[in-house]
Amino acid sequence: MNILLYTSDNEYSIKAIKFLIQSRVNLLGVVCSDSDKKVRNLCSEFKIPIFNVNEIKEKLNKTEATQTKNSFLISYLNTSIISKEFISLFGRNCINFHPSPLPEHRGVAGCCYSILEGYKYWGVTAHQLIEKIDAGDIIHKMTFEIEPDKMFASDVYRMTQAKMFELFKIVMTKIVNGEKLEYQKQSKLTRLRTRAELEKVKQFSANDTKEIIERKIRAFWLPPYHGLSISINNTNYTLVNVDILKELYKVYNNLK
Repeated sequence: MNILLYTSDNEYSIKAIKFLIQSRVNLLGVVCSDSDKKVRNLCSEFKIPIFNVNEIKEKLNKTEATQTKNSFLISYLNTSIISKEFISLFGRNCINFHPSPLPEHRGVAGCCYSILEGYKYWGVTAHQLIEKIDAGDIIHKMTFEIEPDKMFASDVYRMTQAKMFELFKIVMTKIVNGEKLEYQKQSKLTRLRTRAELEKVKQFSANDTKEIIERKIRAFWLPPYHGLSISINNTNYTLVNVDILKELYKVYNNLK
């Protein structure tokens, strides 16, 4: 079984690569940024070919399409854009792991919107990667309960990362064992949440009620990124509440 993995520096990316190594698949290569040092060091240790986006384009452009028929392109914690030529080359064997439930949430920052919009559950999805973002057929989906009135986006993020690794192992085990994957069309595509929309909704508004401000603080608290922001002299500052200050105090004292 041949696997081409697109990923980035993350503790779960390291776990995913080690899982593939233990599964004895043939890793055609790992595609990541030049700055993803942890992934690159691991690949060097195990002599796994590693490429940036431009290098892999050159590599696969020299490869006959028939050589990829029994191969899979896997996008897991990937931050780079995969070209439509690659997507068509791998066809149904091009799979993305999305850190949100589909079709409920397409696009970015799912853990933030899960709190902002008061979801009682959240989830992760493995789906066919097609040119249209987060619109491919669903292969497998897992959901879990959350508490939107108590939790922060950072809490949902941690749960999501752990659950998505579970999903990765389930789907990849099926692939390694030669099991047939079931594909189910998304019943109705929701609108795509963009980065620009996220940045706009993260801006503080004096017209918001106290309750809305508190919810937005929790919804956008996801260090190291800016949370609920107020702009002063063209510089963004993140607003926090008492609960966040208490947590920061604990962390500060543990580091002293």
